[in-house]
Amino acid sequence: MRITELTVIKNLIDNIDKTREKINQVQLKIATGKEINTVSDNPYIANSIMNLKAMINRNEQFQKNIDDAIDFLTATGDALDNFINTLIDIKSLLVEISNSAREPDYETYANRLGELFKQLLDSANTNFKGKYIFNGTNTKVKPFSYDEKNDLLISDLSNGEIKFEVNDGVYEKVNFTVEEIFGGREIFDLVHQIKNSLKNKIKPDISLLQRFEQLFENIVSNSSEVGALVNRFNLLRKQIEKQNLILTELLSIRQDTDIAQQAINLQKGQLILESAYMLAGKIIQKSIIDYLR
Repeated sequence: MRITELTVIKNLIDNIDKTREKINQVQLKIATGKEINTVSDNPYIANSIMNLKAMINRNEQFQKNIDDAIDFLTATGDALDNFINTLIDIKSLLVEISNSAREPDYETYANRLGELFKQLLDSANTNFKGKYIFNGTNTKVKPFSYDEKNDLLISDLSNGEIKFEVNDGVYEKVNFTVEEIFGGREIFDLVHQIKNSLKNKIKPDISLLQRFEQLFENIVSNSSEVGALVNRFNLLRKQIEKQNLILTELLSIRQDTDIAQQAINLQKGQLILESAYMLAGKIIQKSIIDYLR
């Protein structure tokens, strides 16, 4: 066997190894559906893919934060609806007392107002997923407690803001406090005062009824801010979804392989490998015969 034949055989074996490696790479691309499977395949594109994935993951977290904010605000809106409906019932009761042609049954009205007063407190003490939604950052503490035995209203109020991150470095407030929505505890103290007046068989002073009307209008007006904020978060969610759609399409372009083309590449590689094996067999067989001669 001459040196040139050894060189030919060595080169042929090297080519076979390279072809087998290419076939393995093509098979991996078909199996994973990805063009880039390791950083060494293409460091530049691999880095681009990692950046896109990181951006998509961040946006998914922002979407979760926005969804949590919408859930929190929806619970806030539901509690406010209940609160306002109770105020409407109280308003109707007060009108009935004021317009009564004869002396009303003060005790009956006092008891009824006492029940409505408790309903106001229940709405203000609404707990959503373990958090008192109207008590600022002090979410583990009830804003109001009522000592019925001593007829005493106790408040422990926080005006802290709860903020969620909805984009890189962008934080949005998601809560409304007792002060912001109800104007503090005045509406509760006022209803409590009117109830006690009725309990003592005293017709509520007109100034109390007028003040109740003012507070009622303020609360209804403030409640609209909740709906406006929900709309803002829904808009932010749509923007994030649109961004993620674009990023996902870019990731697919960078990362996904053309399965049909890879199938063709695999077939070509296998044909080349088979031809190389046949050629190697002929060369080695000829070299052995020459050696035996």
